[in-house]
Amino acid sequence: MATISSLETDIQSQLEETADDIGIFWNVANEIRPAIVEACNESTLITGEPQVRAATAPFTIPATTVFTPFALPAIAVNTTTNSAVGSIGIPLQVLVGSPLGISVNSALSVDSGANQEWVVVTAINQPLSAFTAVFTKTHLQGVAVTNLAAPGAFALLRVEGPGSLAYQKYSMWDLDRSLPGWELATGPVPLAWFPFGLGQFGIYPNLTAPATVILSYVQMPITTAPPWDGTQVIPFQPEYFDGLKDAAQHYLQFKEGDPEFTQSFGPYNRFLASCEEMSHFAWRKNSLRFTRSGGASSAITPVRGK
Repeated sequence: MATISSLETDIQSQLEETADDIGIFWNVANEIRPAIVEACNESTLITGEPQVRAATAPFTIPATTVFTPFALPAIAVNTTTNSAVGSIGIPLQVLVGSPLGISVNSALSVDSGANQEWVVVTAINQPLSAFTAVFTKTHLQGVAVTNLAAPGAFALLRVEGPGSLAYQKYSMWDLDRSLPGWELATGPVPLAWFPFGLGQFGIYPNLTAPATVILSYVQMPITTAPPWDGTQVIPFQPEYFDGLKDAAQHYLQFKEGDPEFTQSFGPYNRFLASCEEMSHFAWRKNSLRFTRSGGASSAITPVRGK
């Protein structure tokens, strides 16, 4: 598969820059590579690719008795508790070694073996490196706190149960209209799910027991943090590559100012056209897509718009 570095020299040529590993007017490490990553990010927002089905990392939905949205586990959590859990059934703040990856509505696994349980984070205290949750078991200090990470996940597409059976997808508007009071309903297994913004989702009904599901989601194309060394894989098919180069050229020519930047809208429009073409193919997989009209469906009806 292509990597970031495989596009660098072509972009330098489009910019009429000498092709090398350092750069002259545009620095390769600090300007060209970030521009390629930004082009990949914009492609993802337009086309909804790449998609990932996390079959090897099932997600456990904790039991809850009230409406609780769950955060997509986009960052791995792997830490331990720095304080004991001595009370159950009430919100309790627990100190951890590192709060990295922990956010409100995160589902976390605490402890191991027979004492392991899943909890939902209700609050974060970054200065204290602590989170708050309601526990059903007591735990000693120093036990494991982890999650089932889905690196780079930011928009959920599908939730599957046993036998790869996909649960029905609703919107909160649909539930309000057809099932008034759905927020208080409880049951042993999921019947449906709904998006809650981009990074969170909800389950209907509220579960009386944990459930294991498989998530499919739109993933950020480059999941590693900067600086990038050029070895990062570009998770798009070759038909995207010319468009990515055109987008990167457009971003980089902002540094030159006019008239060069104004002229760069030509390549940028080619990039948008290529993404629009690729999104027609992606539409066949799932209807959750982003458009040039501002990141939401341009065909939404006035009734649903309410």
